[in-house]
Amino acid sequence: LFLSVAAGVRAPDSGQVFLDDEPLEYGDKAEETYDLIGYMPGKYGFYDQLSLNEYFEFFLSLYRINPRYWDKRTQTILKLVGLEEFKDTFINEIPADRYPFLCLGKTLLHDPDWLFLDDPFFGLNASGRDQMIRILLEVQELGKSIVIHSQLFPEILDFYTDVTVIEEGRVAVSGLVQDVLELAMKESPVNS
Repeated sequence: LFLSVAAGVRAPDSGQVFLDDEPLEYGDKAEETYDLIGYMPGKYGFYDQLSLNEYFEFFLSLYRINPRYWDKRTQTILKLVGLEEFKDTFINEIPADRYPFLCLGKTLLHDPDWLFLDDPFFGLNASGRDQMIRILLEVQELGKSIVIHSQLFPEILDFYTDVTVIEEGRVAVSGLVQDVLELAMKESPVNS
């Protein structure tokens, strides 16, 4: 729920979300929010009667990207997420284990500064998680800020720099991964 509010998909029930010390706008005023943020929902929705290329073109048009850049942008993203071989394939013919990468690619199309990713590792096996981590590290190297909602698999802990735990709409704890883990271990009923 938090990521959909932070990404401007839903308005908050109360309060505000700030990004770079600026309040996010919603509804008719949200155009700048949508330009800044790429949102990858936890449940994928695809137009499976389109080819991957047509699907990307559809979203590039929604993001108001000049059509003369569509081919180059599509090729760049397909290469990044490892889907080049599926460019002309209908989405319903792409293997389901590639869907998280397809959704991430769609999320990156408009070159947002911020990525809000709702459990991008869900359903991926170990090699898929490794591939996703490599892609996200490459995206991070491009200067993108990434906010992830995810289960903390041991093999992806090194990927995170900071952790924030939100309970009932409020920050319960926030800090460096190691500090939050140490605090959790001290307060765990298992250690009592």
